[in-house]
Amino acid sequence: MRVAGEYTIEAPPERVWEALMDPEVLAGTLPGFKSLEEVAENVFEGSLALGVGPVQGRFNGKLSLKELQPPSSYRLHLDGRGAPGFVDGEGEVKLEASPEGTTLLYDVEVTVGGKIAGVGQRMLEMVSRTLTKQALDRLSKAIVAATE
Repeated sequence: MRVAGEYTIEAPPERVWEALMDPEVLAGTLPGFKSLEEVAENVFEGSLALGVGPVQGRFNGKLSLKELQPPSSYRLHLDGRGAPGFVDGEGEVKLEASPEGTTLLYDVEVTVGGKIAGVGQRMLEMVSRTLTKQALDRLSKAIVAATE
């Protein structure tokens, strides 16, 4: 499954980059996150409670950032495991200056398995779009509030 899109944040790319590199900011913006901590340079581990239709549970995972090009882009790898199944993702995040502030572009290829995969492709796509929008809305609000 591919999760891709763009989102505009009313702040300069440097400020958006700083927020994306801050585990406290990220933990506060990602729906369902119970914890997120940096365990090595650009490597984060966390715990997430997630429900997709009738399948609910906790995932423990690792987010690795690589090929960092501050403040314009990085690649990411996501690996999550839990009773509901697994989620693996690989992709890229880009930041581009725009008249409104920063356009954040994301393109991640995600593989889902286990019980959670049994809910169906359409449901997974809908949930991933909803969670992504919620996370980006929260990230934008956190950045704008910190900038004011």
